[in-house]
Amino acid sequence: MPGTSFLRAFPNFHYDDDSTLLDNFYQLAENRRWADDSKLWRLNWRNCFGFPYHQGGPTVDGYFGQFPGFCYITTNTVQQNFNILAKWKGWAKKTEDYREEWSTCLASFFAKHYGSNDEKLAAWQDLCRDAGHHSPPTSVTKCKKVMGSPKLLINIVDMIEYRVRKERYEQALAGGGLPLEPAPPLPRRFENVHEFVEYTRAKRFPKDAAKTNPLLKSLLRVLH
Repeated sequence: MPGTSFLRAFPNFHYDDDSTLLDNFYQLAENRRWADDSKLWRLNWRNCFGFPYHQGGPTVDGYFGQFPGFCYITTNTVQQNFNILAKWKGWAKKTEDYREEWSTCLASFFAKHYGSNDEKLAAWQDLCRDAGHHSPPTSVTKCKKVMGSPKLLINIVDMIEYRVRKERYEQALAGGGLPLEPAPPLPRRFENVHEFVEYTRAKRFPKDAAKTNPLLKSLLRVLH
């Protein structure tokens, strides 16, 4: 891990393998007397973590705002930002901490961008549009039927990533600015069940987390 190597290179500093990269950085900063938010602090923070120091407060998207110092990179995907955060916090892949936080992150983003009220027609219509139905049904019941069809095979993580990029693009246009990236394509709709299953096994949304949101639950599919 590059950050680990950076910290270990400091003379007379003992890197604690039982602590996170972040905790080790704080310990080194204390030993070296780098004042919080000073030039030295910011320089070494960037060298260690690979992104600028961000002094807390709300970030572009809510989930990441609960981690003071974390800088959400707007041009990254949710997955890329989460991987940076996981490295920073010391959540190794395939560990319980990583799985739980990734699940919380995805559920938070879905609720932020689609909601969780399954009686709200506008929310269902947003889902239908993002699933490729440009003229969504005009009733909740019909929308549920569209989204619940076993023939509709779309990866949930892809849906979330698409929605985040779409709203970012639309906000840039509405503000009169130049979007940092092109308009995103709709998430892939699979025609082949086997291809969908193989793809989703490598990019799956935790089932238990999905069941807590009725809108999200509509996208769950059995992976045989």
